[in-house]
Amino acid sequence: MARVYNRKEGQIEYQTGTTKILPLSRNYHVLKYYLTITAEIANGASPVYFDDNLFRLISKVSLVANGSLNLKIIPGEKLVYNSIFDIGRRGKTAINKTANGTYIQSQTAEINLIIPNELRPMDTVLFTRNFETYNLEVEFATAAALGTDITVNSATVDVSSQQLIGYSRSKGERINFFKETARKQKVVSDNNALSISLDVNQFYTGFLIAVKRDNVLTDAVLKNILVKSGTVVFMDTAAETIKRINEYDSKIMNFDENVGLYYLDFTPRGRLSDMLNTVQSAGGFNTLDLVLDVKNTNSDTEIAIYPEYVEITSTFEVA
Repeated sequence: MARVYNRKEGQIEYQTGTTKILPLSRNYHVLKYYLTITAEIANGASPVYFDDNLFRLISKVSLVANGSLNLKIIPGEKLVYNSIFDIGRRGKTAINKTANGTYIQSQTAEINLIIPNELRPMDTVLFTRNFETYNLEVEFATAAALGTDITVNSATVDVSSQQLIGYSRSKGERINFFKETARKQKVVSDNNALSISLDVNQFYTGFLIAVKRDNVLTDAVLKNILVKSGTVVFMDTAAETIKRINEYDSKIMNFDENVGLYYLDFTPRGRLSDMLNTVQSAGGFNTLDLVLDVKNTNSDTEIAIYPEYVEITSTFEVA
């Protein structure tokens, strides 16, 4: 019988503009990682924190196995967004915005290796013993990414894991990876049919869209979301309706939590068989386009798209 094992993986010290590497344990099946940022921050006379998100201090988090296998490539702020749609709220947050003082600030987020809310989440549990090397790479940003009139005196990122001991896949069950990536696009003018071509040859479980204006998440820009391949339409829904669906499905109780965030769920039944298939060798679609109706834009409007997909390998954990 398997049992859950929580362990400390290590601590990374913040250093602006650098990438730090933390070797991770390679023993068991990993469900998720927890990251906690703790920072000593000096607030000036008029401090402004963008979106109450300390993880903006991290430009990018990557999970890299065997030197070149990128399992996750995630902007730090997206880790906080994940918590909103996974547990209905941000992870534990302690942010003090009081002017003219120095305070200890903290926030916790998670990296999921199993897909939240799936009927068979263990389909993508990660068996780390298979890897020769396995690292968490953290690329740090400057304090300007966090807000204005703010100075970061020091910060650390504490990393822990949730693992399963005594678990094994069934004989003949393939190893699958739950992957996350990101892309961002500036929008400089209103457009009722802004078309963005998305990568194919993936099995998509969903997309998260984040819309910012003047570096702050906003609901004022995105009006409609359409996902299609040629003449085949998978989704054509008002952005506000997507938000209401997200609030029901993710049990978001504080509606301020998901301002500017829209999750497009292709597996609402919790079945990987419902994934949006763009893998042509598996009979999938050969194009995929996201068409957005955007209004009220300015010179600093940005749309971030965070694809989530499953890579189905040809490797069996138990032959």
